[in-house]
Amino acid sequence: MRWFILRRLSLMPFVLLGMTFITFVVSQLIPIDPAAAYLGGRGAVHTDEAEQNILNALNARWGWDRPILERYWIYLTNLTKGDLGEASNTLRPVTTDLAKVVPPTIELVLAAMLAALAIGIPLGVFAASRKGRFWDEGFKVVSTLAISVPVFWLAIVGFTIFYGRLGWAAGPGQLDIFTRAPPAVTRMVVLDSIIARRWDALWDALHHLAYPALLLGTVIGFYFARVVRSEMVEALESDYVRTARGKGLKRSLVLYRHGLRNAIIPMITLSGLAFGSLLTSVIVIEHVVGWPGLGEYAFRAATRLDLNGIAGVVMVISLAYVMVNLAVDLLYTVADPRVREGMGT
Repeated sequence: MRWFILRRLSLMPFVLLGMTFITFVVSQLIPIDPAAAYLGGRGAVHTDEAEQNILNALNARWGWDRPILERYWIYLTNLTKGDLGEASNTLRPVTTDLAKVVPPTIELVLAAMLAALAIGIPLGVFAASRKGRFWDEGFKVVSTLAISVPVFWLAIVGFTIFYGRLGWAAGPGQLDIFTRAPPAVTRMVVLDSIIARRWDALWDALHHLAYPALLLGTVIGFYFARVVRSEMVEALESDYVRTARGKGLKRSLVLYRHGLRNAIIPMITLSGLAFGSLLTSVIVIEHVVGWPGLGEYAFRAATRLDLNGIAGVVMVISLAYVMVNLAVDLLYTVADPRVREGMGT
């Protein structure tokens, strides 16, 4: 196990290096002058002497007037120092912006994952235990519709109904404008409210978190439910389950010990993929509900051609993918003894 972890950790820098190269090359293929994008519309006209001095300083720092491989080397050199440049959208260092927007997104994604597991596992068990019946057929129809409908459409329609019409969902942001924010320890408002024992802020934060988390969690939860149902149906029709039933074991014991236990292993892999999918889905959701996280930051950076900001977002998502995949592999070895035996050989 130790060598497995070290081997995976040793591959992480190469994966991240490849991601930085792909992101950098793609950003350089955009038909726009990086300096002009940084300075805005004024950057296209180099008549002002002060502006020209700024352009010269930017080119000297980032090598925007040099060949692409040389520019990439300069970018990597600055990256090793923790320098992602300044965001033209906010005029602040990208690292400063990311430190503010990443924690709210982590809070939203974790809440959505908990909601997905709470919805998907019981729903999958329910459908598997009623295979071929009315409820199972209804589950297939509803889950297919939930998976097929675009998330951005669900977000817009749902926010219009539950916030605009019914008033059930909270407004934009993490807190109401009249609620005093707790001290920013982790920048996750729910956790910061618990640390500060600000129960009014905690209730308000949960109210604002509920709609986007439940929306994302419901969509991902139906993916989980379909996998749980499929794996449990296969397990419940196996010979050893028939034997267990023949010995007189209780139905609930057979269902959960033999059926659900076999569905947990593929759920581990699916959870890792779902976590990565949530990181990309929040770009739309956060913009719709006004959540001040990584997705909203990415949306603004993309619409304003903030190349440094976009590169920073891609770096965060790539690092999250690598870390989650490593965690999934480790959990997989714990859950499935056959994997550990293969590692031993």
